[in-house]
Order: sequence, then structure tokens, then C-alpha cells
Amino acid sequence: MKACCCSRYLSSIMILITGLLYANITFAQDFYIAQTAQGGNTGVDCADAYAVTWFNNSGNWSSPTKIKGYIGPGDTVHLCGTISTELYVGANGISGSPITIHFESNAKISTPASNLLQILGGNYITIDGGTNGIMENTANGTNLANQVVTAGIEATGISNFEVKNLTIQNLYVHTSSDTGTQDFTVGGGIHISGGGSNISIHDCTFHDIGWVLNGGIVNGSNYSVYNNYFYNYDHAMAGVGANATNINIYNNHFGSTASWDTVSNQWHHDGIHIFFSQGYTVSNVNIYNNLFDGNWGNNNTAHIFMECDYSHTDPNACKNFTVYNNVHIQYSGDYLNNGFIGLWGPNHRVMNNTYIGSGVYNSVCVQLGGSNLIFQNNIVSGCHTFLTLATGYTLASGGLNYNLYANEGPGGNYPWGNPTGVRTLSAWHASTGQEAHSQLVSSAYLNSNGSLQSSSGARGAGINLTSLSISKLDSDYAGTPRPSSAAWDIGAFCSRNVDPTAPTLY
Repeated sequence: MKACCCSRYLSSIMILITGLLYANITFAQDFYIAQTAQGGNTGVDCADAYAVTWFNNSGNWSSPTKIKGYIGPGDTVHLCGTISTELYVGANGISGSPITIHFESNAKISTPASNLLQILGGNYITIDGGTNGIMENTANGTNLANQVVTAGIEATGISNFEVKNLTIQNLYVHTSSDTGTQDFTVGGGIHISGGGSNISIHDCTFHDIGWVLNGGIVNGSNYSVYNNYFYNYDHAMAGVGANATNINIYNNHFGSTASWDTVSNQWHHDGIHIFFSQGYTVSNVNIYNNLFDGNWGNNNTAHIFMECDYSHTDPNACKNFTVYNNVHIQYSGDYLNNGFIGLWGPNHRVMNNTYIGSGVYNSVCVQLGGSNLIFQNNIVSGCHTFLTLATGYTLASGGLNYNLYANEGPGGNYPWGNPTGVRTLSAWHASTGQEAHSQLVSSAYLNSNGSLQSSSGARGAGINLTSLSISKLDSDYAGTPRPSSAAWDIGAFCSRNVDPTAPTLY
């Protein structure tokens, strides 16, 4: 009997200890960090912040158990002032209680030329730039003191990861005099190696970086990149995923890349470049409401370039891409080496985009290939080759139609190809059996931002795609609702919602 009572007593003690350990699991703690210890060194505010060495000490982190005084699930670490040491995240959050790294007003991580923040095998981590948080190198680039490849955020094997409201800048300030010997595939603004699922990067600014968002999710799903501004980069998004699905890229501004030209044409600039090794796939990708503009220089590949299986052995490695409401504007004098978009694979849909070329000799606007393709309601203007379809393509029923081709540029190539080239829209219609409702006009009558002038033939000339029930396609690039029943305007912009008004009943 005594043994039994003792056993019950010990069990009660264990339950009590376990309860104490987990009692504060939802209790959110705040820790303040500066480069050196401040004030009372208590970590309760910026005036009394812990030193960065406290943050980088793995003994001050706790996961998954929540312990007071240790950084763990649900806690927020506030960065204060200028931190000049790389930070190391030492624990995981949990579902509903991420660990948040928050930049206080005017806080920055700033070094001459090094990595800035590292997360190894993390889960449920949020990096929040607050009102004006910055991560930067200050002396790294072609004509600066250092020429090394660095990463703003290095994240390995991470899932449930969010980066928001942050500026990452000047990791490598490149000029065209650079010989192009560095390997920027190993660094980046945010370098995600072997990422899992549920990653989002939004409301950030990135500039003067080689590969900005480098890598992505592997064997996972749900990668969202939105409301970001990229400029002075070589690749804005590179890699993106492998054996990945449900990728959403929207409301971003992909600006100039010309600063990454080299004399040797070492780099090939892309806004979005999806590629991966043989044996992998990427599916269910939505790319919409993005702006591609600015000076892309002479060494660009494409605004959107879906290389996919880079061994080029599996033509079906990328499938089920939907690309819509994007605006592409070519800078005067720039050559489009592989078009505004190059996309190959099954079940791709390209709809209501606006492609504005600048009339460069023999330039190409759009390259597509694969099976069951849809290319509808697009404005393609100012290129000599409007559209080419790769050998072996097939189209969905009525999949190539209601497009407006305008302002044919100069050159000796063909305006359309499948792959045999043709020079007139009537010949293109005869060759494909498609495009019965498409137009070829001398001008699309567009404003400089791609919106429609009152005389544009794109107004009311498209097909209504409401029945596809695609997220945000029922509104245009600017957020103007498209009609639910009447004909749509062609292109990324609609001039007005023209649904009939119900009569007033008396």
C-alpha cells in the first residue's frame, strides 16, 4: 500500500512539474536587443536592451517548451538601433505562436559585407520590419571595398515562415564594369534552402541584390510572394520550388535589372525564373496583378521565364500555371531575348495580360508551349513576333482567341509561329484554326501605363471569363471590377464595369 501511495505521490509531482512547464505556453514575452547592452541590461525595452551576444547564445532559447526568461514560442524579440553582428535564430515557434523578430523604428542590421540573419531548421518564424526596418551591407559591390556573396536572411529547412514590412538593400551594388565572376546562386536577399510549406514574403522592398528570393519550397505547398518592390537585381525570384504546389505571386513590382549587365553577358536577368533539377515538378502556380517595367538592359532573359526541368527532359514538369492581369512594359531600346514570358507545359492559362514592346528589331513578346493551352484576352503590342507556339503544342477548346495584336515592330522574323511562321492574322487563323475573334491593328491606343484610351479596339472586345471562377480575375490590374455578364475588355485593364443596371420597380 505504501508503494502504491508513493507511486501516486510521484505521479502527482510529475503532473505538477509538467503543468508548471507548460502553464505559460501562451504567455507572450518581449525581449529587446541592441548591439551592446543598454541601461540596466534587463531586455525590457530599448533603453535597457540585452546585447546581441545574449540573442546569439543558444542557452537563452527554449523550444518547444515555453520557459520564462528564454526566447520561445509566442515571444517577440525587438531589435533596437543599428546591429552590426549577424543574428542566429535559436528555436522554433509553434502553430498559433510563432517567434517574431520585430524591427523597432529606425532599427537595422547593417554590416560592411556579411550575412545578416540565419535560421537553421526553423519553424513558425516571423521577421517583421515594422515601420522602416532595414537589412543591409554598406561596402559590398563592384566599386566598393568588398566583392563577396552574402545573404540577408539564410533560412535552411524552414516551414511556416513569414517575412514582411522589411527593406533588404545593397547586399551587392553591381555595375556593368563587373567581370561577373561571383556565384550569386548561393546567397540572396532571402535564401531559402530546402524550405517546407507555408512561406509568405510580402510588403517588402529589395534592391541591389544578385538573386533576391533565392530558392523556395521543396516537397511542400503554399508559397506566397505579394506586395513587394524589386529593383536593381539580377533575379527577383529564382528557383521558387521543387515538388511544390500552390504558389501565388501577385501585386508585385518588378523593376529595373540593367545594373546587372556585364560586358561578358555573364548574368541573365529574370523577374520570375522557375527551375529545378530532373525528377521534380511544380504545379498550380498563379501569377497575377504584377507590373514588370523599367530598364532591363541587354542581358535579360524574360520577365517570366519558366525553364522548369533544367535538364529539359520532362516537358510536363511545370503544369497548371495561371497567368493573368499582369502588365509588361519594355524599356526603350532594350532587346527581349526570350520575350516577356516563356512558359511551357500542360494546362497553362494566360489571360488578360498587357504586353507593350518598344519596337526593337526582331523582338519577341510571348513564347508558349505544351498541351491544353489557353491564351485569351491579351494585348500584345510593339513586338515583331507577337506569339510563338512550340512544336507539339495543343490548345484547349477555343483556347487561342479574343487577343489584340498591335503596332507590329520591325524585323525579318514572322509575327506568329507554330512553329511554322506566318505573316498575317488571316494566315495565322488558317494555320491554327483559332483566333476568329482576335484583331490585328496599327495601334492598341494605350496610355503609358497600359490602360485603355477611349479609342482602343480592346474595349468590349474580349470574352467574359467569369465562369472560370479564378481569384481576382473578376477585377482588373487596378482593382476595377469586370462585368459579370457583359463582354470584357482585352488586356490587364478594363475601362469600366458595364453590367446592366436593374430597372427601378414602382
